[in-house]
Amino acid sequence: MNLTLAGVILGTSTPLLLAGETLAATLPNLAPGSQFRYVFVTSETRDPSSTDISDYNTFVNNVAVLGTETSNIQGDWKAIVSTATTNAKVNTNTLGDAGVPIFRVDGVKVADDYSDLWDFSIDNPINITENGVVGGTFFVYTGSPDILV
Repeated sequence: MNLTLAGVILGTSTPLLLAGETLAATLPNLAPGSQFRYVFVTSETRDPSSTDISDYNTFVNNVAVLGTETSNIQGDWKAIVSTATTNAKVNTNTLGDAGVPIFRVDGVKVADDYSDLWDFSIDNPINITENGVVGGTFFVYTGSPDILV
């Protein structure tokens, strides 16, 4: 069975985008230079059988490079996924109660900080793909039982 994944990346309120791109301008209430993260759900699927976290990170990066909303966001995307040896908080460096706000690639806020991302009550669903399209009804694989997140 192939499943959908989600990816997250750290950015600033002035990320490097191509001329004419306005993605960062849609982020509400961020001062210039403020850090934040983008998140999207992949429109592509893959099997969840790998035990190597880098396989999932590579998959998310490969999908992001081709996305109409993500291809111009420079950086290293991380899959919001756990394996037997690496949990999602470690993989995405979203440990602790602090952190930065997280926005979908359409500019809608998902979480105020890292604690909010993992408290089971995010502000808005992570349901926008790398192409800026609202995904349908689907299961997003994280490999993360409640005790790991």
